Amino acid sequence: MKLLIFLAVGLTVCQAAEKIEENCVKDLKLDEEEVVKISRESNTPDDNEMYGKYYLCVFKGRGIMNEKDAFIKKDIEVLLNEVFFYPTLAEEAKQNITKKIDQLCVPIHETKSERTAMKFKNCMIGIIKESKILPANIA
Repeated sequence: MKLLIFLAVGLTVCQAAEKIEENCVKDLKLDEEEVVKISRESNTPDDNEMYGKYYLCVFKGRGIMNEKDAFIKKDIEVLLNEVFFYPTLAEEAKQNITKKIDQLCVPIHETKSERTAMKFKNCMIGIIKESKILPANIA
């Protein structure tokens, strides 16, 4: 069974990104369905070590997070465009969401990389859910 794509939005992303996510699930021996469920939440405990490792693996694999645990804005924009922003979404809405993620999520930095990754994921999903751009069955 193919892994449902990162953050379970059911949109098509490039095969390389999908492969990263599949490898992270496989390497960490995680349950795909549980990853899908956790990916939709904005309140996953940031001390959830196993899923923190998953998001760290995905974010570093996609280039969203560098070796110093800093987030890379241009790669976050690629993720947003590939996974969350559907083609007809107004440019102003995209810019507002991206700006809010830049302001509230990009500065996140904890002493543990896994915790940084999990807090970023929660922050980003919270902003996306708040924006109401996703269908109700996904949000």
